[in-house]
Amino acid sequence: IRVHLNLKNEFGELQDIFNQMAQRIGEETLMRKQLEDDRRQMILDLSHDLKNPLACVAGYADLCLEKPDLPVSERMNYLRIIRSNSRRAADLLGGLFELSRMEAPGFELKLIPEDLTEILREILSRILPELEQAGFGYWFSIPETPVYARLDAFQFGRVIHNLAENSIRYNGPGTSIRVEVWQEVNRILVRFGDDGTGIPPEMAEKVFRPFARLDPARSSSTGGSGLGLSIARKIILAHGGELHLEESGSGGCTFLISLPGAFPGEDNEPQ
Repeated sequence: IRVHLNLKNEFGELQDIFNQMAQRIGEETLMRKQLEDDRRQMILDLSHDLKNPLACVAGYADLCLEKPDLPVSERMNYLRIIRSNSRRAADLLGGLFELSRMEAPGFELKLIPEDLTEILREILSRILPELEQAGFGYWFSIPETPVYARLDAFQFGRVIHNLAENSIRYNGPGTSIRVEVWQEVNRILVRFGDDGTGIPPEMAEKVFRPFARLDPARSSSTGGSGLGLSIARKIILAHGGELHLEESGSGGCTFLISLPGAFPGEDNEPQ
């Protein structure tokens, strides 16, 4: 409720304070409702995504138990399906655990001034075999001179790996990955992109929500937990940075990471 007294004295000031308080309460109420709606949707999405792999596990396990005379080759095929779907269910639950841990108040990173170019080269060297196996090309533009940022090297590696995994999962052989690094004043920018199928502009923010997929039917045929980009953004936010999807008129999908810069002489104690 708002108050409209149209007074200029101290009661008018009290009116303004009261209305500002009412506005803050209204905004916080809407925010809580949005958080609750998001949490409820996430539970529904998790239930939906767990249903298929668990149904496969139960169905093929029953088949193996009910038909002990199955040919060995057929039984082995069913066991492989059971194993694959068990791992998918475990990945979903593991991803949800990681996301919940990052949302907890006590979650902190061990941020130390690091040469981002050196860390990134190490990360990309570990990803290269996956790119080559998927038939991907790659192009890297990383400065020879050090570029310092406060990093948790392990968690930053997870971000780059999640972006690469996302690109491999949704694009076919012949796709090219490109990674660029540069510095602007006190910010470090990392662009990670591909020339694949791309993401529609209306999905630019939705892709960072838990379990978001481009397929409206939420098909799980491509695998993955649907949590990789959510986790990546939370890690970058915990670094004091930003991660968003860039608009591109040339197709493909390009993510931009922005991190605060650091100096090699700064305190090396984790923060």
